[in-house]
Amino acid sequence: MSDEEVNLSATSNAARSSELKEDAAKKNCNNAQTNSDQDDLNDSEENGQQQQNNDELASSSEDSDEAEKEENDYEEQLSMSQTETLLHYQQISGLELPQCRRQLEEVDWDLMQATDRLFGGSVGNLQQQRQQQQQHNSSSSNSSSAGASSIVYQRRSVAPAPAPPPLLASDSRARLVTAAGPGSGQHRPQQAPVGWFRWIESIVMLPFRFFSHSVGSLLRFVLSILRPAAVAAAPRRPVVDPVGDVRQFLEQFEQLYGEQHPVVRVCSYSQALDAARNELRFLLVYLHAESHQDTDQFCRQVLVSEVFSAFLQASGINFWMCSISSPEGARVSQALRETGYPFLALIVLKQSRMTVVARFEGLLSLEQLLAELDAAVTDFEPYLAEERARRQSLEMNRRLIEEQDQAYAAALAQDREREERRQAEEAERSAERDANERRREERQRELARLRDLLPAEPSADEDGGATVKLSVRLPGASDRLERRFRLGEPIQHLHYFIKLQELAPERFSVCTSFPKRVLPVEGTFKEAGLTQAEVLFVMDDDDE
Repeated sequence: MSDEEVNLSATSNAARSSELKEDAAKKNCNNAQTNSDQDDLNDSEENGQQQQNNDELASSSEDSDEAEKEENDYEEQLSMSQTETLLHYQQISGLELPQCRRQLEEVDWDLMQATDRLFGGSVGNLQQQRQQQQQHNSSSSNSSSAGASSIVYQRRSVAPAPAPPPLLASDSRARLVTAAGPGSGQHRPQQAPVGWFRWIESIVMLPFRFFSHSVGSLLRFVLSILRPAAVAAAPRRPVVDPVGDVRQFLEQFEQLYGEQHPVVRVCSYSQALDAARNELRFLLVYLHAESHQDTDQFCRQVLVSEVFSAFLQASGINFWMCSISSPEGARVSQALRETGYPFLALIVLKQSRMTVVARFEGLLSLEQLLAELDAAVTDFEPYLAEERARRQSLEMNRRLIEEQDQAYAAALAQDREREERRQAEEAERSAERDANERRREERQRELARLRDLLPAEPSADEDGGATVKLSVRLPGASDRLERRFRLGEPIQHLHYFIKLQELAPERFSVCTSFPKRVLPVEGTFKEAGLTQAEVLFVMDDDDE
């Protein structure tokens, strides 16, 4: 609110006080006139009437002084901009000043957000607010008027209404930088009226100034509030190729202003947000309005400046721009809900959400824009640092878990390999035991069969002495085996006898000592020439 409006408000209060005092003075004059005309009344009645008039005058003066003090104390708590916002919101909502102030303080004096909350719900919500206000007024009507100036309202941050996709959060500390100039809402400070002539002039002009300023401000805010709804209701061209829209605008921009500009992310707006999120960098969005009168000057003085490009690169800021005449630019314009051009928005990852932390509207100089950008980066860089630390911690934990998993997997693989080797060895031993057991059983059966096939050893004088005594030396044995055989027995019985020995090879041959010859397996002893006592040697065929 400007100083002029503050002075006007003070003037209004003073005027109200003056009117009350003039009314009291008129009453006093009328009472005096009445006293002079009625001389026939007795002194007691005249004195009583005079006392009553004086009481009324004192009461009126006290009421006017208390009202003036209360209103002055109530306004002294607010700044000029807050008072202006309070008056505008009262005109829009139709609520009482305490109710309006409470609702504005809940949204940190954001008029647009408070209006969105007021009209964003159903009609029943608005009626409920009015009923609550009436109940509040009726309950506080008997209380002291001075208590209203001693209430302390607690501010709290209220999340704004969600914008069209992609969704962005709006930080309560977000900077809103607008260019100073005509219609920008900034006014020159004026001195308070001095003298009776200035007071009378201010009182006379007060309704006209208040009406013109209120209507103008109301229209501006209503248009700014209704603009997103109108944009949302208007049919928009579907976004078919967002990357193509950005590339086409970049080509047109370079044709008009040259190739000297910040590095532009040639991608869709959603991809630019994802890149800034993943890279933990700021994202500066520029929406280009070709028809705006300040666009060309802003592009030539700011965007193509080497200082601007160097600042973005040094500050770690990604840059994305598009024209609002393209489908992609119109979609982004609806999401960011800008109200002035040239428009820039600084976005950063804050508490796991991409948040608009600064908005720049209007024709700003390069120095002012860089100063505001640097201040915003300084304010919100700690959130990126916090996120980097969080990601590094997560990465360290992930690597530690991965290393632990790898070590556990390696140990598990070693245990599995060791167990498999043990099981293989155990299976091999078991198979060998089974094989040995089978061989033993087969040998036992074979020995039993050979015992059955080998006849009993004959005596020396049996069959008239037709027997032969043979000595057999087994491989590795120190002692010789001796047995008598009948000359007519097949020589195979000699092999049966040798096989029945424990040290007998599995495959063997029998040969004589001198002359050395291998005895045949077929035929009898007599046919093999073994008619006299002789020493035979068993040869292991597997050793050859």
